[in-house]
Amino acid sequence: MSKDRYRQRYHLSPPYGFMNDPNGVSFYKGIYHVFYQWNTNFPGEKQIHWGHFSSDDMINWKHGKAVLAPVDWYDKNGCYSGSAIKYNDKLYAFYTGNVKDEKNIRSAYQCLAISADGFEFEKYDKNPLIDGAPKGYTPHYRDPKVWLDENGKGFMVIGAQRENRTGTVVLYTSTNMLDWKFKGEISDKKLGFMWECPDLFKLDGHDVLIFCPQGLEPEGDLYNNRYQCGYMVGNMDLENGKFDSGDFVELDRGFEFYAPQTVSLPDGRKILYAWMGMPEEEDHPSVEDNWVHCMTMPRELDISRGKLIQKPVGEIERLKENKVESGPMEIREGHIKIPEFAGESVNIKMLLKNKGAKEFGVYLKASNDLQENTMIKVNSDTNKIELNREKSGLWGSGIRRAQLKSADSVELDIYLDKSSVEVFVNGGEEVFTARIFPSREGICFGVFANGGAVEMVKGEKSDMKKSINF
Repeated sequence: MSKDRYRQRYHLSPPYGFMNDPNGVSFYKGIYHVFYQWNTNFPGEKQIHWGHFSSDDMINWKHGKAVLAPVDWYDKNGCYSGSAIKYNDKLYAFYTGNVKDEKNIRSAYQCLAISADGFEFEKYDKNPLIDGAPKGYTPHYRDPKVWLDENGKGFMVIGAQRENRTGTVVLYTSTNMLDWKFKGEISDKKLGFMWECPDLFKLDGHDVLIFCPQGLEPEGDLYNNRYQCGYMVGNMDLENGKFDSGDFVELDRGFEFYAPQTVSLPDGRKILYAWMGMPEEEDHPSVEDNWVHCMTMPRELDISRGKLIQKPVGEIERLKENKVESGPMEIREGHIKIPEFAGESVNIKMLLKNKGAKEFGVYLKASNDLQENTMIKVNSDTNKIELNREKSGLWGSGIRRAQLKSADSVELDIYLDKSSVEVFVNGGEEVFTARIFPSREGICFGVFANGGAVEMVKGEKSDMKKSINF
């Protein structure tokens, strides 16, 4: 294993090859499982397997062998995304088998593999469960997410594209998890040309549909990534197969966040993992070390006033060590470095109170001369917060913004790893996620104010322990 400089310490990343969507996120027989899309042959021809991480505490992870391989006629061009659920004391993994013929024409098959321990899977001998897309849909028909209701009835949502090149989500039902009945489309919202990675669940008395609509045009500060990821909150009528929902809302306001998947834990929490990447994004500097991409930290979901709130899971606290505190301090017309907050893989929490500044914020992963940095900036005139990586290093550029209720004070909970940043604003009111690759020794941290002053009321920094077994 090479000790490359951008290898993450506490975010799941592949030992080699290309990682994308989290799959089959589950808790089974006392073990947390995060499977994932793994092109073991990267940068060569795609050979999509299901990779596998496991943990007994959601903090310290072991990487195992691939559990699904594209070796059968119904998945020969890839074991694509899906989900896993406990059923009859077994772990049932549902996935899309991707097949292309000699003319490169695609077919999509919904398939099943079953495990008695969560580590060894056997494909169902009567695969596929769903033989291609039904009439009216293209072969872009994938990513089955499965759950059981309180009566043990099975439900499956699949991301789909209609023949008129518009996206939707379809619903299936089953009484035995083997025979599936098509129920129909759950939403008629007009959002792009394909909806990927749907996830429908209940949370705090609401029904929530998370999905990734491809083909949205930018609208000001919205929809500025290659593809988008978000959610709608509403009411799902499973009997009639219809989802009555509000508007689509982006789930993360940063650069790299896609294909999230949730799992319900026995203690009632709803936990989300997402791919800290974006489709068609393969040129990260880590390619030199034969790996690309990683996952976000696990996040706990709640709803407040109809909006999803994301926070790091409580277990993350056990990864922290060497805590130091600073503040209060006032910064007026300029910047102050905070040497004790420097570091590559750290958590920094602070409360900033505006004292007349037009702009204020922090810079992180900065070089000593500050010529290279990633910036979080608040504009008090517009009440907008932004993540700016125009000068972040070897790869990536751009600015992403979100609207805050107020710029009077802003609470930041920042998680830095060797090549990433996750920013939780005001207790999860907004979240920004991005990959960053400093070209220099970028570990400096500081606070700045323009056009007035800002007070760092309090701040603390903790080092983050390594949590992966390679």
